[in-house]
Amino acid sequence: DNFRAFVKQDKFVQLTTGLIGPDVRLYWNQAVFKYPETQKEFPWHQDDGYTPLDPAQYYTCWLALSDATVENGCIWVLPGSHKNGIQPHQRTELGQVGYFGDDPGVPVPLEKGSMAVFSSLLFHRSGPNLTNGVRKAYIIQYIPAHARNARNNEPFTDRLWVAKDGKQYDG
Repeated sequence: DNFRAFVKQDKFVQLTTGLIGPDVRLYWNQAVFKYPETQKEFPWHQDDGYTPLDPAQYYTCWLALSDATVENGCIWVLPGSHKNGIQPHQRTELGQVGYFGDDPGVPVPLEKGSMAVFSSLLFHRSGPNLTNGVRKAYIIQYIPAHARNARNNEPFTDRLWVAKDGKQYDG
C-alpha cells in the first residue's frame, strides 16, 4: 500500500497528466540496484524496445535513491533521440540494444532524492559502477490508460489506475 500511495501522490498525478493526458495508469515500477562491477554497462535502448506500446510514447520517472554519479553508473541519454520514434533493437546478453553509433551521449548525474523524467522513446543507458558502493534507483513508468501492447493489441487493463479525468483515481 505504501508503494501504491507513493506512485499515485499528487505530484505524480500532476506530472503525468500534464505529459500523457487526463487518464493515466502505472505501467511498471521497480527498484534497480547497480552493484560494483568491472566495466559493465547497461546498453543503449529505448524502453519501447522491450515491449512496444500503442501509443508508443510513455514516461519514465527515474528516482535516485542514492547519489547517481558517472563513477557509480548514472544514466546517460542521447538528447533528441525520442523524436525518431521506435528503432529496431537487437537482443544481447546484457539486454536489448537499439543504438550502436559513436555518440557517447550525455550523463545525467542525480543527487539522492532527485528525479529524471524521460520518454520511453529516448535512448538511454547506464554506465558501469566502478565504486565500492551500490547505486540505487526506483523506476516508475506511466502510460496512457488506453495504451495497448503493440505486438498483440492487448490492453493494459490490469494496470493500476493513477489518474482519471485529470485527478487522482482510487476506483
